[in-house]
Amino acid sequence: MTDNDAIYARAYSRALYRSAVERQELDAVVADMKALDAQWKGSVELRRFCKMHHPGNTRSHELLVDGLWGNSFTAPVLVLLRTLSHRDQLEIIPLVIQQFQIRDDHEQHCTHVALAFALQPTEETLEQIRERVAEARGPLMRMQVEVDADLIAGFMITLDDHRIDASLAGRLKRLRMGLRNPGMTV
Repeated sequence: MTDNDAIYARAYSRALYRSAVERQELDAVVADMKALDAQWKGSVELRRFCKMHHPGNTRSHELLVDGLWGNSFTAPVLVLLRTLSHRDQLEIIPLVIQQFQIRDDHEQHCTHVALAFALQPTEETLEQIRERVAEARGPLMRMQVEVDADLIAGFMITLDDHRIDASLAGRLKRLRMGLRNPGMTV
């Protein structure tokens, strides 16, 4: 995926969210996006098909989407899928789903917490982080935890789009940058 794909995904998700709110179908569209995500993750054939180029005009792309999904989704989601098909962008479906979920979570005041540790964290450590995030941002959160040996030591936490890098690898990177640019604060 490219940077442009991410830009398009944010724009599509923003338009879909706005349409769902205007049509008073937000709950149904959220459910559709979860179902679409499950289909994407559950079907190698769907992923392979969506990554292929599909020549044709607008009508042929509408028929393509109707053949795949029929009337199984709300109108806003079908319009999105037809647009992606027409623009040969079906492969960015997972990015659109992700951006839509982030937008919905933001509207619900739910914080995205991504944690990367050099070593497997204890349950006590995770609970302390949950408590601190809840105090600072509220109790609603989606937490993703991973172990990344490339961090060498320490951890990295991302709250929505704010990153705190307390890893040894991050510190070494900042030191290298400081040595290259002496006037820079490390």
